[in-house]
Amino acid sequence: MAANLKIVFALVLFSLLYHQGESSNKCGVTNIKVETKRTGNTIEGQPEYKVMITNNCPCAQSGVYLRCLGFSTVQPVSPGVLQIKGDSCLVNNGRPIRQGKPVVFKYSFLQPTDLIPQRSQISC
Repeated sequence: MAANLKIVFALVLFSLLYHQGESSNKCGVTNIKVETKRTGNTIEGQPEYKVMITNNCPCAQSGVYLRCLGFSTVQPVSPGVLQIKGDSCLVNNGRPIRQGKPVVFKYSFLQPTDLIPQRSQISC
């Protein structure tokens, strides 16, 4: 009986570890979604946009970089939320973005900038 219990426990443990690894293999920068919506407000005559960056992966993703070519704003964005580094932007100061906990910021400029996920690191 004890031997059977050990085998069942080992199988359950293996299954949990296998599926956790499976989740991380399926996750990547493609699970980072960027949604930009116009708020209807204007700042210094420029339309304001609200950006929501979400992680649709059960594993946290850190070191998230977006392609942000030409990003500019008349409304300051906290560098803890978005740091411009050339044509890329570091999100959330490199800290993990967890599923269900989006990073949100607003900016104002004549046209919205395409913010495209480039790379990230998976942490399961």
